[in-house]
Amino acid sequence: MLKRVFRVLLLIGLVSFFSFKTKDVFNSSISRELNYIQYYLKVYQADSLYITKNYQKSYEILDKLFKDYEPINLPNYNELFNYYRLKLILKKDINRSKFSELISKYNLNNEILLNDSLMKTYYMKEKFFFDKNYNLLRQKFISKLNLKLRDEIKEMRVQDQLFRDKDYQYNIIKQNKIDSINSLKTRKIFKEFGYPNEYIIGDFMLDKSFVDIEIILLHTKDVEREEYYLPKVLEFIEKGKAPPRTYAVLLDQFNLYHGKEQYYGSYSKKVNISISELNKRRKLIGLPSYGYEKWRFEKLHPNEEY
Repeated sequence: MLKRVFRVLLLIGLVSFFSFKTKDVFNSSISRELNYIQYYLKVYQADSLYITKNYQKSYEILDKLFKDYEPINLPNYNELFNYYRLKLILKKDINRSKFSELISKYNLNNEILLNDSLMKTYYMKEKFFFDKNYNLLRQKFISKLNLKLRDEIKEMRVQDQLFRDKDYQYNIIKQNKIDSINSLKTRKIFKEFGYPNEYIIGDFMLDKSFVDIEIILLHTKDVEREEYYLPKVLEFIEKGKAPPRTYAVLLDQFNLYHGKEQYYGSYSKKVNISISELNKRRKLIGLPSYGYEKWRFEKLHPNEEY
């Protein structure tokens, strides 16, 4: 199971040999066959620089990154949105057509556009254009979503919690049957659509509901998880389709349930290995350094509890 993780080392080394010459960043012709592990790590680096107001260096990292990779715009990190915020901060030219793709392709919505002080700066500059075209651009994004699949995963999540919320031990046979059915459905989804991320089924902003398949994966059987789900999720991560955190929690939960130490430190339980060793492991699957999420949250939300 873990052998697959270590082959990522070789793939990371290969990434540095790829270079693309293009005027426009996030060119859709860029191959998605690149391994995205290095991409995630560069996003965290640019993110930390952005938070500490080292804007020029953050911009340079993202600018180069988007010439090598098609952006993902990771949930919470939103590196592509930050790239345009940096353009505004550093007073760089913005291509209106490319900015429009943030709406039609990368899920920028009015709630962000009008409430983000930097985004709003550009919106006001191009107010006539966006007032006229926003709805069309937004609809272009929504029209690509698989809303039928979104509804299916919603129902799978309901079934997943059917007996876990009450009388679980009494109904464990029934719940296990439901879990088996959900697993078959998940395999079918992976085969037909890939990992159902926000670009396939939409995110919370679509209808104010969480429709993440991770909870289903956390209730898969041991053999299935080892032989199919862990390798498959890692494959999606390498292609930039699934969040690295999903692989980490799948393996860490598996280990904890079997009386072992968590491998990536994705749960709040204390880890019993050195942080340097833990970070080596995390880096291999594209996770930020241990404790980075906590540091980031405290910097961005100093008056809130992590």
